[in-house]
Amino acid sequence: MGHVVVTELPPDAVRTINLILAGGPFPHPEDGSTYDNGDLLLPRADAGYYRGYTVLVQGAPDDERQRIVRGRDGDLYYTDDGGKTFEAILGAPGP
Repeated sequence: MGHVVVTELPPDAVRTINLILAGGPFPHPEDGSTYDNGDLLLPRADAGYYRGYTVLVQGAPDDERQRIVRGRDGDLYYTDDGGKTFEAILGAPGP
């Protein structure tokens, strides 16, 4: 898995991270629900460890291709292809 520095993320993804750190409010009712990591693309963890959040892209159709996944310990991951690949986010503020 690769990584991306938070300052290199699209502004919409950074806004989503800020919402996560603030505890919401979130634009989608599914935001904050368990992300099961069924394809094991993220590091192995106990069930319920990961939560998924949709990146609301301003001016784009709501296709949910961009997401932020957060681990219970504050680790963050970004996908821009609907969860086919992930990058660990470096340099984001802590939990």
